[in-house]
Parts: sequence; structure tokens; C-alpha cells
Amino acid sequence: MKFRLINAKRIGHSIIICIILISQLSAQHAQVIDKAIPKAAKDGLFYMWLFDEGIAGHQFSTIYDTSNYWTQEYKTNFFQDTFEGNFKYEPGVSGTCARFDGLTTRIVRTYIKVPDLTDGFSFEGWIAPYSTSGSAIVSQEKDTTAGFIYGLFAGHLGIQMKLEDKWIEYRCDATIPTLKWSHVAVTFHKDKGINLYLNGKSIGSLALKGIMTDARRENLLIGMSSPKEVKLRESGGKFPPIEKKLYHHMAYDGLIDELKLYEEALSTADIRELYFTYPHPQITPLARRRRPVAPQVENPKFGATYCRLNYYPEYESVRRIGDYPDIVVRFDNSQVRLMFAHHNQYIPIWVTENDKMMSDQSLEINAKNGFYEVMMDKQNRYTHVRLLENSEARVVIHWRYALCDRFYEIARPHPLTGYGDWADEYFTIYPDGVTIRHQVYYTSTYGEDYLQFQETILHNQPGERGDANVDLNALTLANMQGQSHTYSWAEGVPPYYPQPPGANIQLVNMKSKNKPYVIFEPGSQIDKYIWGYRKNRGYNVPGILASGFPIVSKGKELDSYQAVTLFGMADKPVGDLVTLAKSWVSPPTLTFKSASNTSATYDKFQKAYILESATPGNQELQFDLAASVQSPLINPAFIIKNWGQNDAEIMINGTKLQQGADFRLAHKSTLTGSDLVVWLKYQSTDLVTISLQSL
Repeated sequence: MKFRLINAKRIGHSIIICIILISQLSAQHAQVIDKAIPKAAKDGLFYMWLFDEGIAGHQFSTIYDTSNYWTQEYKTNFFQDTFEGNFKYEPGVSGTCARFDGLTTRIVRTYIKVPDLTDGFSFEGWIAPYSTSGSAIVSQEKDTTAGFIYGLFAGHLGIQMKLEDKWIEYRCDATIPTLKWSHVAVTFHKDKGINLYLNGKSIGSLALKGIMTDARRENLLIGMSSPKEVKLRESGGKFPPIEKKLYHHMAYDGLIDELKLYEEALSTADIRELYFTYPHPQITPLARRRRPVAPQVENPKFGATYCRLNYYPEYESVRRIGDYPDIVVRFDNSQVRLMFAHHNQYIPIWVTENDKMMSDQSLEINAKNGFYEVMMDKQNRYTHVRLLENSEARVVIHWRYALCDRFYEIARPHPLTGYGDWADEYFTIYPDGVTIRHQVYYTSTYGEDYLQFQETILHNQPGERGDANVDLNALTLANMQGQSHTYSWAEGVPPYYPQPPGANIQLVNMKSKNKPYVIFEPGSQIDKYIWGYRKNRGYNVPGILASGFPIVSKGKELDSYQAVTLFGMADKPVGDLVTLAKSWVSPPTLTFKSASNTSATYDKFQKAYILESATPGNQELQFDLAASVQSPLINPAFIIKNWGQNDAEIMINGTKLQQGADFRLAHKSTLTGSDLVVWLKYQSTDLVTISLQSL
């Protein structure tokens, strides 16, 4: 190790001599790359970040300013900056470039190494962003009172800066492309104003005069800004403005290469020459990210599995989870899947046979800090899923979450106990894909807030519009009488859903064979999601199609309320869903064939008949189901309490059924014994006699 005297440069009106400690190892990795000398580099070039450290094959958290690159001093004299976060080096425009993750990555240049930029400056370099909404390329500022932020704003290149006594923002009209390389530049001159450039051409200018108020005590950051306050609700009906503060860092997500800072405003000719310094990249370095989808498998079998459904690497790297946070359910000989995934806070997502996705949101209220719902729990502090049953007869999944706000505060804590609003949801899933969703909401303030039980949400892949996945005739509603109406977005957003009267069934007309549905109990309400509809959407189908309010009843626990729906995927017309709805809300009456000490009830929360003998161990049962057109029998399920560990022989109307093809069995262990779970693949509108005999 030894000391080196480096880069004596003019900063303001003084000279600062910087002495830094440079290791022999770091010097070895500062390789010289043979590059042409741009004319503009000879005058005014102050700092330059080539990002060629990656050529040496390392991922050190030090990056080198190579502003004296074309001099003999380069091999020994350079500044070192701190490269923080989850960064990587990849092939760039020239040599290697740096990948910024949009979450943690930034380069920090200590403020004492930053020149006086008050009279003018230029930044130029190459970017390939994933996102162009609100990200800083370079910044040195303090709370909009001094300095600047140069970056991407709502899809456009721009700069924010403190000029004299005003914080101004200027952005170009041109849209900056994502995924591909673009050469971008900004210049500022105290007497001429601001100029913006894209690929060597001027794309905007703002004439103004004045010096920039310098944030000279703040570090210069590449790929991030200092914390910025997010604008929250200023008024909200009966709720006052949100007092708590939320911040973000305008983190850049994508690639940066050959970034340079000049302590003067370069000319248009200079910018054009710099653009032509390197061969123009012909490849698109980034691929569009894809939301994770459980892979299709050959000859799928019914059942659930724990797994991890990974999103893009930069997102996954900051998650603090292991290999099995998620659950995927598959169905016999079908490519339909049901996912509970960490990247979606475990909100269930139905996946069609051609990988299109639709989900059903969680419970949600609107209170003092805005919306309280599971989507706010981005770190999954409270939300999780677990398998309660996983057999050939059925799968049962428990999803638990808190209704929290964006600050992770749980809604409506009880003044004495401190318990806030929580939810338990139970999904009973049968081999035919019919899924019963039982929602239990715990709150001590029911009825005081805007409350929502679900939203039908379309999950588009990045870059996709809604009408890529859903037909313009997007939503069909039906009632128990079989009346139906299809709503179209071809001529704009439907103002409301008045037809048919009493609708309790919805079918989303996705561009797939299998289409997601929801069946509510009669008397529920299906309406448009008011917050998801904005003006000027044109014919594009919005991301949220509907919001339903189901029938709510008191739950078993103190301060609990419950609701239930059926949902799944259908490959048949909406009329078939009416029949399914009847089998659930008006199930056939069960009557034992002879005097029996076994009781029978129907549990709509499981879509199952519950049979329980007064003397456990009863190994033979025979009963009738009075199926009819108004009470059809469709793939019924039975839970026989304390049956024991024996399997069963099943007969319908005297005909023996084949296990696997005609029915499924499972044994469910309980605290007091073992229950038998039976699922029948059978449909009828006539009287049916069923016999069960222990084996």
C-alpha cells in the first residue's frame, strides 16, 4: 500500500489537492482500454466514469473516475468513488457498463471532489433503462432548495434545478426508449439556459438566465437522488390529509456507460461529435421483464406444491425469503394453474392455459393514512400462505394477512387490546377446479370505513395493454334466472353495470379457452371499481374490471365477519355457471335411507356435506340426494367425521364407482380422530342414492 498524489483540479476559486490511499490491487484492475480521444474531452472534461472495471472480472465496490484517461497519468492517478448496492458489470457500449438495480445501486462522489457547477455544466453518456418514470441519472441537491436532478421523468429526459430563488423543471417532449441504448446529454449555461439531447440531436431547450444555487455540501450521486417525499392525500372526504411522510430515492433501473461531467456547457456540435465517438450499439441489451408464471408441466396431476416463483434477479436479491415461500396448485390434465406468490403478496392468481393471468384482491378499507390492504405490505411482513390439506380429494390453503397502510401500520387498533384489522382466508379447492373462498375479517370498527372484499384484477405482463389479454367485450354478468349481459369497452368505459338485475355471477372474457369467474351469493353486488376508471382510456381495457361486495355475516370469533364466493376457471358458457351456482346456494337435500344416528349438514364455506355420527366409527352409510333442476348435483363433496383410517367403497344407484376415475378419497387427521374426505365426479338433476361401505 502507498500514497499517491492525484488530480489537482480547480474547484470554484480554490485549488484542492486530494491525497487518497490506493491499493496495488485496485491499481492493477484499472486497465487501460484503447479508445479514441473525443475533441470535447480536451477542454472542460472534469470527471468520467467508463465503467470498464468489469473487464478485469471483478465486482469491487470501488469505481474509478478516469477523467485523465488519455494522459500518461491515468495508470497511476485517478479518483475512487464508492459503488453501493446490488450492481453488476455487463458488456457495454465500449468495454463494460454498469447495471443499476432500481432499488439499492448508486455511485457516491464525495462533495469535496465535485467542481463548482453554478455557472454551467454538461453531462453526457449512454443509458439503457428498464423504466423511464422518475429516476435520477445524476443528482446533487438538497430538498429542492439547492442543486439539480438530471434524469428521466414520466418517460422523458429532463432536469430539475434550483435557479436563483426558484426550483424549476424542464423535460423534453420526446419519449426516451426503454431496453435499448440511447446517448443522452444535458447542458446548462447561466446566460443561455438548458439544452437536452438524444442520440446527438437537440430534443429541447429552455432559454433562461441565472446561476444555479449549488448544493456544494451534498454528495454527487449517480443512479439515485437524495430522499424525495411522495405526494400523498391532501384531503380525503371525512379523512384529514395524511400527516406521515413517505420517501423514495428516484433510483435508476437499467444500464449506464461512458458517463462524463464537463464543467462548461458543451455546444451542439460537441454533443454530436461525442455521440459518434463510439460505434452505435446494434443490439438491444435488455429484455423485457416478465411476471413470474408457474411453468406448465406434461400430464399435470391435481395437487399443490411449495416453491419459489422468481421475478427478475434484482428484485429477488433483496427479498429475505428462502426456497419455499409460494404455493402452486395444478389440475388433472389441464394447464390451468392457481398461484399464491410472494411478489403479489400472495393474492391468488389464476393462470390460463396460454399464461394469461387474473387475480382477486384482498379485503381493503380507506382510513386515515389512505388505503389499508395487503398490497401495501410490499415486504410481506404480515402476509403468508400455508397448506392445510393436500390430497387427491382436495387442497385447502390458508392465507393470513393484516390490513396495513404503506407505512406498515395495521388499521384500526383496538384501544385496549392493540389488535388491529386482520384477515384469514381459506381456499378449498377441488379436482374440477371449483374453489371456495372463505374470507374472515377481524375488526372492532366494522361499518365505519369504506370496505371492499375483492377486485377482479388483470395481470398484464410489462409492456402489455389490457386488450392484449381480454376481449373488448370484456365482462359478462349473469343472475340466478339465467339472464346475462356482456359489457364492452369498444366505445369507451361502461358507466355502470345495471344489467341483468340481481347479477351475482361474473365471467371475464379473456383471450383464452379457460376464463376466470366469480360466483357470489344472491343478493351480493357487482359493480365497477371506481378508482380504476380514468378518463381518456380509449378502448384499452383497464387493469381492474369489477369489484364485488358479497353477503356478509357474523363470524365465529369475537369481532369477526365472514363472506364466501366460488371462483375458478370455466371453458363453457356463462349458463353453465348458473347451474354451478344453483348446486352451491341450493344444494340437494340429503336424507338417510333408514333411521340413523348420523346427522347431516351442508357447509357452503366448503361446498360439502358434513356427516357426523353420534357413535364414532360408523362404517356404513346410505342416503338420498334430492337433486333437481333448481337444486342440481354437481361434483359433490362429503366430510365424514371420525370415519377412521379405512378407505370406502362407494355406489351410486347401485352401481359401484371406481376410485380415481369416479371419486377421490382422503383421510384428514384431527385432534380427536380421522375424518374421511370424499369428492365425487358426478352430476345429476334426479334423485340419487349413495352408499358408502368401509373397506
